[in-house]
Amino acid sequence: MIGILGNVIFTVSSFKVLTFSGLTKDVSVRTVEHEVIGMKPKTEFIGPDLKPVSFDMRLDANLGVNPQDEIDNLEYLCENGIICVLILGDKVHGEYLITGISQSFDHFYRDGTLLKASINVKLKEYN
Repeated sequence: MIGILGNVIFTVSSFKVLTFSGLTKDVSVRTVEHEVIGMKPKTEFIGPDLKPVSFDMRLDANLGVNPQDEIDNLEYLCENGIICVLILGDKVHGEYLITGISQSFDHFYRDGTLLKASINVKLKEYN
């Protein structure tokens, strides 16, 4: 197991490849500036900001996954505001909401069944 996002288990085996690539995670802080007459503003540290995460996934029926089922599941998690724990390896990264999913439908069987899709998943830390 590579990791978990909610009920999505990232895994690579000889039977199934369901993983991500290009994962990015941003860490930032919140600040506020206070105006001071005749001087530069004063910056005040407020605290840490919520961390956004994004990654790409290639969903391919030839790699043992049902692309439409995976997309439907991620859409359900997103549209219902379900809080998902993000675990990568043995490290828990916290709770996240899926805030967006961009989809590209790449190949279909001749009966219209989705064979291959590429998606980008956007998350935001939930606190």
